[in-house]
Amino acid sequence: MARYAFQELIDNINKLARAGVLGSEDKIFFLKSIKDLRHAFSVNDSREIEKLVNKICKGLLKSVF
Repeated sequence: MARYAFQELIDNINKLARAGVLGSEDKIFFLKSIKDLRHAFSVNDSREIEKLVNKICKGLLKSVF
């Protein structure tokens, strides 16, 4: 379930980037955050996962609104 949601998050961020909603700085921020999130999933660090998901969501809200 978490992996499906993770892939959906990546797909949606890529859609926003292609649509021109995200600037280049935003895209770099999200790519780095996603890389960090992948690592947190691989080592099963639930605290880091929660922190990064919150960071990504806040970044999306800032970028879109």
